[in-house]
Amino acid sequence: MKTFAIFFISLLALSLGSKAQMSQVEGQSSFRAVSIKKASPIVPGVVPAPQPIVVHRGKREALLIGNGNYQHGNKLGQNPINDANDLGKALTSLGFTVKVISDASLTTIKQAVRDFEQRIKGAEIAAFFFGGHGIETGGKKYIIPIDAQLKSPTDAEEDAYNIEVLFKRLRTGGAKHNLIILDACRNDPFKEPNPNDPEETRTWGDDTNRGFTPIELNKMPEGNLYLAMATGWGRKAQNGKGRNGTYSSGLLNQIKAGERLERVFDRTAIDVKTRTKNAQNPQFVKEVSIDEEFIF
Repeated sequence: MKTFAIFFISLLALSLGSKAQMSQVEGQSSFRAVSIKKASPIVPGVVPAPQPIVVHRGKREALLIGNGNYQHGNKLGQNPINDANDLGKALTSLGFTVKVISDASLTTIKQAVRDFEQRIKGAEIAAFFFGGHGIETGGKKYIIPIDAQLKSPTDAEEDAYNIEVLFKRLRTGGAKHNLIILDACRNDPFKEPNPNDPEETRTWGDDTNRGFTPIELNKMPEGNLYLAMATGWGRKAQNGKGRNGTYSSGLLNQIKAGERLERVFDRTAIDVKTRTKNAQNPQFVKEVSIDEEFIF
């Protein structure tokens, strides 16, 4: 009887040990499957660094044109050219493939936009910038090349570039997001500059023709279209006292990696309005066809 009791106790101990070992193995297996990462210790008074936002970057293309040295009208100086070059550098740092053209003729603008149409196929974003003279006549809006010979505003149809053609090229290109930035409300080439105006306004025409009227957006059946203007519809834009135009300098201050596109232009408008004491009010309009934001 004593021998049987000893045998029974030994058997029971062996059984319990086997279950404990099995439980331990199962616990280890479960732990490996979950792969829980140990949290960083909390240090009083120290704010943890924010986790970086991972942004998927597709193909990013940009065409920038700065026209300042007009051959047959008042020159705008180096500022529009600086605007295009400086913005080009900023966009390059944000992953864009950039082409910058200074003092473009009509032939050069036409060919550059044609090439751009091919480059933007399958792109996440296509960005176009123009700085220089602009005019509206006969209900059509034009950007003006440096070789334009505008003896009257109606000459624009032959000597200037119709913005509607740009919209058409972008639509055919088929990028997911399309951004157009027009710093094109500038001096009248037929009007002598005002030596008493240190800012030198960037507008076309006198008080009866101050620049572009609103552009109706119904251009992009697929993809999103964003149009940024340096100033309010029909209003003047300042050329700036330093290296860049007032609007472009504001944009350069705001365009940064990880920022939402719309937020960049909202902040640019606030910056410009503040510095000009509300004399210049940039505009930003959009046409949305897809439910997706663009992050720089």
